[in-house]
Amino acid sequence: MSSDSTTETRVHRSITAPPPRSYRDHAATMRGVFDSPGGWSGTLARFAGLAGADTAEPAR
Repeated sequence: MSSDSTTETRVHRSITAPPPRSYRDHAATMRGVFDSPGGWSGTLARFAGLAGADTAEPAR
């Protein structure tokens, strides 16, 4: 029965523990993207433009 209690405690700690630092850093970066004037749409447009520039056919 003690093994069940130990497992239960581990699960509880993993649920209530703060996320790893790298995740928090990533979340802060993403909040910055969403809060910026261009927002997420501006970021997607920039990446779409870069992808288009890489795959666009040469001008004739």
